Amino acid sequence: VITYTFTVENTGSAILTNVTVVDDKLGAVTLSATTLAPGETATGTLDYTVQESDLGTSIVNIATADSDQTGPETDTNTIPV
Repeated sequence: VITYTFTVENTGSAILTNVTVVDDKLGAVTLSATTLAPGETATGTLDYTVQESDLGTSIVNIATADSDQTGPETDTNTIPV
């Protein structure tokens, strides 16, 4: 089992509302907060169970963070299996 930890940070100067993170393989992440003041962070975790078909490959996940005040931002994580 691989546990992914997702962290989002408000690096701007305005309050962000309806902050979301969606992983392309695992779906929506439940964050510790969905409204972030400047400088604040929120975290969440999701688990992925490695499949036999994953052996000898790399697991690539793409997470997309978004809010009402920003456009989507993506980040990619690659784990060799």
